[in-house]
Amino acid sequence: AGSPSSDCAAPLLAMGACLRIRSAEGTRELPVEELFAGVGKTYLAPGELITEIVLPKKERCVSAFRKVGKRSALAISCINMAVARESAGGKETVTVAVGAAAPTPRLCKRTSEILSAGVLDEACLDEACQTILTEIAPIDDRWATAEYRRMVCVNLLKDILKETEGKVL
Repeated sequence: AGSPSSDCAAPLLAMGACLRIRSAEGTRELPVEELFAGVGKTYLAPGELITEIVLPKKERCVSAFRKVGKRSALAISCINMAVARESAGGKETVTVAVGAAAPTPRLCKRTSEILSAGVLDEACLDEACQTILTEIAPIDDRWATAEYRRMVCVNLLKDILKETEGKVL
């Protein structure tokens, strides 16, 4: 539990998921964003078990996930990313989350704010690409170098934004 490279963490973060947790003492809810305490650590107490994952209802939303690993199957992510784009009230909100690029999966709040601020033009994309690099903290390990993860992170952001562009009704 608490793996920085968890493939399900980034999509759950990007979608704003909440966890229902049960123990002998009762049930509580915890936003996925508040689950991760560090490498291999969570804020689950001894005896607690995640029993449900709750996704907020989104009327008009499209999301995408990408994983980069050394192999195409059964590979631990070198880096992964999820983006959710929601349209509500004439405004588009973009949420970005990254895994395997920091001690915990990261909801990239500042990058998301930049992408949600207005027109997603070349200048906005450049600023978002520079900002996301300040929100991750990759390391060198047996799966990838920190520099490789930085480069792939920026490329994933551009690719996923391009793929999801215009798909929100």
